[in-house]
Amino acid sequence: MAREGCDLLDVGYRHVVLTVPHELSRVFWRNQREAHDLLFRCAWATVAAFAADRRWMGARTGALAVLHTWGRQLQYHPHVHMVVPSGGLTARGAWRRCGRDFFAPVRAMSKVFRAKVLEGVRGLAPTLDLGGSASHLAAAGALSALVDELFSKPWVVYCKRPFRDAGSVLAYLGRHAHRVAISNSRVKSLEGGVVTFEYRDTKDGRVRECRLHATEFIRRLLMHVLPKGFCKIRHYGILASRGKRERLALCRRLTSTPEPAPAPDAAALLRRMLGRDPSVCPRCGATMLPMVRVMGPMRC
Repeated sequence: MAREGCDLLDVGYRHVVLTVPHELSRVFWRNQREAHDLLFRCAWATVAAFAADRRWMGARTGALAVLHTWGRQLQYHPHVHMVVPSGGLTARGAWRRCGRDFFAPVRAMSKVFRAKVLEGVRGLAPTLDLGGSASHLAAAGALSALVDELFSKPWVVYCKRPFRDAGSVLAYLGRHAHRVAISNSRVKSLEGGVVTFEYRDTKDGRVRECRLHATEFIRRLLMHVLPKGFCKIRHYGILASRGKRERLALCRRLTSTPEPAPAPDAAALLRRMLGRDPSVCPRCGATMLPMVRVMGPMRC
């Protein structure tokens, strides 16, 4: 998490979660690369639009976005978590803070997000794998009807309370940025071919147990293996890669954020992790020779 830590500003951060309804899960799962890209684009477009509105911020902000595809019981449930600075750069190069405890009205955000995703799905329909035994034309007609139906259904956009400080942001990113569908600690037993694991019920907050046959457990787990090469962590706006060094330098100056400490080298990181000098053999105490490079097979 060194890179994200260097990007943090002393301005406070919002946590925004944007998700799609379960009716789209089948289409999204069969077309993960296109659908997940669409989800990222629409999530950022929604956040950027509300940030640019002077009623809420009136500036160009940024976001660190993380894709998650699972629900509490490992069902397929694609959604994007976004860590958004509480402010942004104006057109004149000044910093404008968002002084509210919330980023923007979630109902208004959900309507904009819904429209962007559904219009995107409608545009992608001719190229999507819609599955089933019916003809593509009939499947496309069914998808069009589903899109029309989902325009009248409320969607979920959730703005959590602001992070207290940069340390809280780092703690969150450490837990969630590279998280997998289920941790080992949640799996309680495997008996008689049945896997038992814990999950927290969203309705009452209680910890409950879910029991699945091992085959079904593995099937659900494999549903969350992303397409090869797919990027699940993305940076947008003032945090986007292109020109970020100059923008962040300006943002640090405008927000009185101190320059980040230089990243430790590999040897220092290993010393911190191991609690000893990695260049010294732990058994005999002799200094080990450093590896300069790996040579390929010799040719005569």
